[in-house]
Amino acid sequence: MTRPRHVHKVANMGGKVFDYRGTGLCPPNGGRFRPLAFVNHIPVVEQLPGTADFEKLGRTLKAQGLSIQAATDAEGNVALFTRLDELCFGHLGANRVACGAEHMHATTAKVWTEQQMRAAAWLAHRAWRSFGIPPRRAILTPGAGHKEGNTFVLDKPVGVKRRGHTSHQNVSALIGSFARTDPGPGFSFRHLYELTKFFDEHGRF
Repeated sequence: MTRPRHVHKVANMGGKVFDYRGTGLCPPNGGRFRPLAFVNHIPVVEQLPGTADFEKLGRTLKAQGLSIQAATDAEGNVALFTRLDELCFGHLGANRVACGAEHMHATTAKVWTEQQMRAAAWLAHRAWRSFGIPPRRAILTPGAGHKEGNTFVLDKPVGVKRRGHTSHQNVSALIGSFARTDPGPGFSFRHLYELTKFFDEHGRF
C-alpha cells in the first residue's frame, strides 16, 4: 500500500482528497506542459472500498507505461497522481494539450453517484482556477492516425479551439481511432459544470 503524502477533506464532497504526487504510485510520463482542456475517462476498473481502487489503478497504469493526472471514485474520493500540468500518457491524441481524470467505473453502464460527480467537479474547479479551463464543453480540432497491425499510430494530435471539458470518446473519434466510448452517457457534463460553478461560488458542495 502506498501512503499518500497528504489527505484533506472537502466540505460536503463525500470523500477526501488523497495526494499521491511524488510517491511513485502513478508517476508522470514527462515534464510540464500547459493544459488547455480536461479529458474525462473511466478506467474499466471496479470500485473498491477506500483507496484500494486508486492503488489498483495507479499500479495498472504504471505497469503499462501510462499515467493519468487524477482519479475519482463513487465514495467521492479524489486521487491526485501528478500535477495537472505534468505530461501523462492517458488520452492518445491529446496528451500534450489536455489533462484528465479516470473516474472509477468498470463499465459505461454503471450508475454515477452524486459524490463522484462532486469529486469530478472539485477537479474541474482546480483545472479552471489553476489553468483557465472553464466548466464548459471544449471545442477540439481533428487529429489523425492509422492502424499498423493491431497498433493504432498517431499521426497528428487534436487541437484546442476552445478551452473546456471533453470525453475520452471524443478524443478517440477525432484521431480516427474510435476505440473509446467513455465516460459514457451516464456522465452528465451539464451537472459537472453546475457543480463546478456552485463550488466556485460557495467553497463547498
